[in-house]
Amino acid sequence: MQVVKLKNLHDAACRNIRSIGKYKGYDRGSNKNKAILEEVFNRLMNEEYNYFSLISDESFKCYTRSPKNDNCIQLSVGFYKNGILYPTYDRQFFTAKDMIEEGYQSGLYQVA
Repeated sequence: MQVVKLKNLHDAACRNIRSIGKYKGYDRGSNKNKAILEEVFNRLMNEEYNYFSLISDESFKCYTRSPKNDNCIQLSVGFYKNGILYPTYDRQFFTAKDMIEEGYQSGLYQVA
């Protein structure tokens, strides 16, 4: 199992706004997160990865090849309450750009 980190960009975004766009840390972090997600999308599509899943005791977010549609990636989302997983929705992505634009939760993800 490999662990990947998607950086939290909240503080960098606030600093970028206060500096009227002169602080470049947000752009660097955002570009790095996008590059990670694009690579994950491609590896999932090529079946090099089976899943990309958030490591969390509260939230469930897992990207896999879609069982519903060929040639796309599915994001399955839910939450844990009293140790029970409650699924809330899933979403299909045909491109890495669509997956990135959906938004993502920062944190540690496991890849396998």
